[in-house]
Amino acid sequence: MTISANKTSLQNTVVVGVGSAHGDDQVGWRVVETLLALSMLPSHIVVQRAEPTELLTLFQRMPAVNFIVVDALCSGDVLGSVRELSIDACVSESRFCSTHGVDLAAALRLAQQLEIIPRQLRVIGVVGADFSRGAALSPAVLAAVPAVIDLIMTQCGEG
Repeated sequence: MTISANKTSLQNTVVVGVGSAHGDDQVGWRVVETLLALSMLPSHIVVQRAEPTELLTLFQRMPAVNFIVVDALCSGDVLGSVRELSIDACVSESRFCSTHGVDLAAALRLAQQLEIIPRQLRVIGVVGADFSRGAALSPAVLAAVPAVIDLIMTQCGEG
């Protein structure tokens, strides 16, 4: 399954920020907080924070919903770079820097095995570097949040 650049239909879209309180792993949560702070968030967009394993419950409970998942990435790319990843790329190589027991790639592999992976699933990653306990979000990763918000809004037909 690959991600297309097409906008999602105007049915409900769930934006899930995956993360933790550790350094750049906070980026998914920060995206959710920023979306929630928008005064005019369209009613067809639902946002929430989650751990990777919680995605399995969400996928199972809402199989016909569009999902956009945001998480931190580890890669050689420039710190703060925003990447859209295909599901195949997500599950075949672990690019996610996780402070969780299970990272996003493992959760998506399990969702595929359980045949509960949504038909409309987009993954947005932000390249991070510091995932140490108690560290703050890097300035470069924080600066990427508006670009992620714009990408989400465009994909949801709002941009």
